[in-house]
Amino acid sequence: MHRTDRAAGFLICCWVALLPVQFEVGTLGLPFRLAPSDLALAGYLLVRLPRLRHVPRAWSSWLLALPPVMGLGMLVVYARTGALGQYAYLQKGFGLLLLLAAFCCLVDHVDSWDRLRRLLRVFVVSVVVNALVAVVAFVPAAVGGPVLPLLNEPYPGVRLTGLLIDPNAFGGLVSVALLVVLVTARPVPLLGGVWRWAAGPVLAIALLLTFSRSAWIGFACGVLVLGLCRPLAAAVPLRRLAVGGFAAVPLLAVALFAVVPDAVRMIQRPDQVQSRVDIIGDAMAEFVTSPVVGIGIGGYEARHGLIVHNTVLWFLTELGLVGLLVLLGLLWSVGSRLLAAHRLAPTAERTLVLGLLAGHASMVGLSMGIEAFYQRHWWLVMALGAAAWVLCTAPPRAAGADPQPAGADPWLVRGPAG
Repeated sequence: MHRTDRAAGFLICCWVALLPVQFEVGTLGLPFRLAPSDLALAGYLLVRLPRLRHVPRAWSSWLLALPPVMGLGMLVVYARTGALGQYAYLQKGFGLLLLLAAFCCLVDHVDSWDRLRRLLRVFVVSVVVNALVAVVAFVPAAVGGPVLPLLNEPYPGVRLTGLLIDPNAFGGLVSVALLVVLVTARPVPLLGGVWRWAAGPVLAIALLLTFSRSAWIGFACGVLVLGLCRPLAAAVPLRRLAVGGFAAVPLLAVALFAVVPDAVRMIQRPDQVQSRVDIIGDAMAEFVTSPVVGIGIGGYEARHGLIVHNTVLWFLTELGLVGLLVLLGLLWSVGSRLLAAHRLAPTAERTLVLGLLAGHASMVGLSMGIEAFYQRHWWLVMALGAAAWVLCTAPPRAAGADPQPAGADPWLVRGPAG
């Protein structure tokens, strides 16, 4: 392997491993979250840029439509207010460019099933390590003991956030990793040794301690999609989940109420529920003022002082029906390609694709409770799903994949919507 290829492989693994880490810094007087994984991404681009592969089939038309739609949203808000805030040009504009660059780098790197498996393994191990450290730091803080710096901020001893600051974002990350662990346990385990046995319990406890209802809904959506779309393939992991949950839930409940006495209040949080209802009402009122192109990126935040905590509703309000169409098209394209890839993939790799499908469904569910579109781990799932689709449909010599199975649906080979 060429030296630059080894360096690129190391850097893209660093990007994946650092996904559970963010730091909040101040910029231009406003809070901003810095992700060290972006430094690894910049290094990868620097190393690989002269030989970066362009993989057209990985880029759906819906994905390519995102930059113009976001640009239109910025023009709309500028025309309406005469200003373009940091939220629009930095968090949403530059943030989208970073995510597209990550998608490009991942698709460039994953030219074999071995590389896809390796990146997925790095992701799961990294999340397990972060979840374990976060749980260990949570318990003493919850019972009045020492509080470790950075971990579970700003809710030490109250909600699990790891190093992601936001418990909902951390819950979504843990949910994706847990679904991947459950689905890829057999026949070719993604993890080996102690990792294989420890990952599930650690991630389940971490997901519980986030007290993130959105993450719990997302996890349920992942399980539901597994059962509906691939019932035979999902039978074993779903059975394992049911048996393990039946045995562990009473013990977890006792431990939870022992460590967090006000756990019921944390789960209910009626004030937050009412706040989300108010946001939905305000967002719909804004939408009807400009239904086609929306009120512009950052328009809602400028008027109400907070963001729309729902990805679909955010697209609808600030980007209008045009933006909503692109979002729904992209989500459908990712899901349909993963379904097709599961059918066409080599037998040993099908559980990897199924895990990605469950992770994608989990993030869709999470996005109903928070604005999740810019979560980097969702883009990891989408990029690995696109790479899996390319591996399944490329000529065997070009991608090292197995030949197309006999009797495969030619429509699936050409590609699903988008």
